[in-house]
Amino acid sequence: MRFAAGPPHMWLVRLKSGSEIEVWADFHDSAPVGGEWRFGVLVEASADEQQAVRVESRTVPPSDRCVITVARIPAGEVDSIVGGWSLSEDPRSGPAVEANKVTHGAE
Repeated sequence: MRFAAGPPHMWLVRLKSGSEIEVWADFHDSAPVGGEWRFGVLVEASADEQQAVRVESRTVPPSDRCVITVARIPAGEVDSIVGGWSLSEDPRSGPAVEANKVTHGAE
């Protein structure tokens, strides 16, 4: 299995408890689904590899590309989600790059 869209981006999920979770993914849902915030990655994976993970969607056959879930976080625990930073844009080591920053309130 390998990344189909290049290296994933970093998202920081701030929990209501004050804890923070760092998630590396290509995207997250625009709103909670089934009470969860879901994060996914576009990958190229064989049929056997796809059976070992949760596949959210597939591209048109015969492609091996599919979207897999890499994190599911209960919406009721989430205060905010910020991110979309590339590997070279770690917001903890300097000012966040505003052009790549996406913020979603989790209410």
